[in-house]
Amino acid sequence: MEIQECRRIWYGRVMLDKYVSTYIGRPLAIFEKDYDPQLPSETEPDELELWSPFHSSRASTRSLEETADSAIAPPVPARTLSFFNASSKLSGILSWIVQVIYSIRPGFSRHAESMRLEGLLNKWYLDLPQYLRYEPGQKTVPLPHILTLHMHYWCTSLLLYRPFIRRVHLASKQKSGGSDDGNSRAVSEKNYELCVRAANHISSIAASYREHYDLGRS
Repeated sequence: MEIQECRRIWYGRVMLDKYVSTYIGRPLAIFEKDYDPQLPSETEPDELELWSPFHSSRASTRSLEETADSAIAPPVPARTLSFFNASSKLSGILSWIVQVIYSIRPGFSRHAESMRLEGLLNKWYLDLPQYLRYEPGQKTVPLPHILTLHMHYWCTSLLLYRPFIRRVHLASKQKSGGSDDGNSRAVSEKNYELCVRAANHISSIAASYREHYDLGRS
């Protein structure tokens, strides 16, 4: 059990480094090549602990009818360890995006690397177990931390595609009609559409979170 706790603490620290560094625009401090601990085991009892909502002061102002409805909602396993490991793997992809796409001196083709990273991101999404999956608009809304996981996924997608849409406006004004210009414009427009798709998903997830949980601070 002590080993599992150490793994959780370590990977929690690694994820914190990646997200804080990305948020404030600073270089990462921890790199994958410098460590090799395994991810925490998902067979620990914590994985199947039942989730229950946190009743904030804002939630206490709900009507009696809403409270009664929420009280009879069937408890479900939190799947916290599966969520934690999926978050850790996603943060690893985020780390590579920051290092490769946003490096000042990349020394290689950013577009070629973006295609490789896109493959990693798609594989991460497809490998999610069913209980961590979510598509905006589906009838059953997952637990709040699973919504947050998908929010992070689409934010990571935005970071991957955004640098390649900066020439969309300029490309639309070019009149040369050359094949290189056409290819560049097609790539830019594709990445623009992918960013719009990611932004729409983020907006939808935030709306679902606000509707079913509490976005406010007590």
